Amino acid sequence: MMRSWWLSVAGVSAILSVVGVAHGQDSAASQALFNAGLADMETHRYDRACPALAESYHLEARAGTLFTLAECEVAWGKIASAAAHYDDYLQQVARMPTAQRSSHAEREAIATKQQAAIAAEIPLLTLTLAARAPRGLIVRRDGAELGAPSLGVPIPVDPGEHLIVVEVPGARPRETRVQVARGERKRIELTWNPPIPAPAPVVRTETPIVVRPVSRSPWIYVSAGVGAAGVAAGTITGLMSASRKRTVDDNCIAGTCNAEGKSAADSGRSFATASTVCFSVGLAGFAAATVLLLVAPTTQNQPATARVKPVVAGGPQDVVLGVRGAF
Repeated sequence: MMRSWWLSVAGVSAILSVVGVAHGQDSAASQALFNAGLADMETHRYDRACPALAESYHLEARAGTLFTLAECEVAWGKIASAAAHYDDYLQQVARMPTAQRSSHAEREAIATKQQAAIAAEIPLLTLTLAARAPRGLIVRRDGAELGAPSLGVPIPVDPGEHLIVVEVPGARPRETRVQVARGERKRIELTWNPPIPAPAPVVRTETPIVVRPVSRSPWIYVSAGVGAAGVAAGTITGLMSASRKRTVDDNCIAGTCNAEGKSAADSGRSFATASTVCFSVGLAGFAAATVLLLVAPTTQNQPATARVKPVVAGGPQDVVLGVRGAF
């Protein structure tokens, strides 16, 4: 039982220790910001001094800091903010014990006097809606959202420019910039943008695909025809050369040939040479056709035609090669 009690005490002490450390850090930061704010006030840099004092009060809510913040805002021209902070300060002082309140006597008197002096100069801005508000409408003033009770009621604001934004679901926000001067009473009727219309449905149309015959360069066919003719001619002359060899074998003995054998030998050599040439031409034709097929552009016209056939003629002593074609 004693052990449990000691554990409970230790746990509470640890929590209080952590809270104390955090509070000490906030207090130190608050004091540093307060000192920086005072230094900026002395050099009339209120745009830096007032935010520093506000942050100092946020970290550690001390009545003296709140009074100094109100004084800074009066000098900066933010009299509506200053009046609200003077009022908060006076309420805090009123709740203090007598001994503590007496230390604020001078500042309490200054706050009361300042509050009365600036009251008549505080601008009042009334925001109303031009028509019945649509569901979900939001009004913002300087980034702060205003509830429905704030609309149609004169609200104290600081002199200067204010940004009013009206937001409606599904519509672009409408911005209005309002300038108010000291002591001015201004009423603004707010409007809003209509909802953005939904995009029209996309109608897809199927475009028929027209397939046109693709033709190649006629030279592809010419080259292929020459290649085919060359191979055919090479084959024919090769067969004719082989036929002559049989005649030579029958009419030549030990290198001595009769007239028929000699004629067949001469003719066979001619056909053999012609066969080699024809095969070379045929291979070149096929090679040219292949290259043209790979690199030549295509057209959409009807394909050109080429008809090529070999012509082979031979006599006892010679052979005649030719190509006959139509394009």
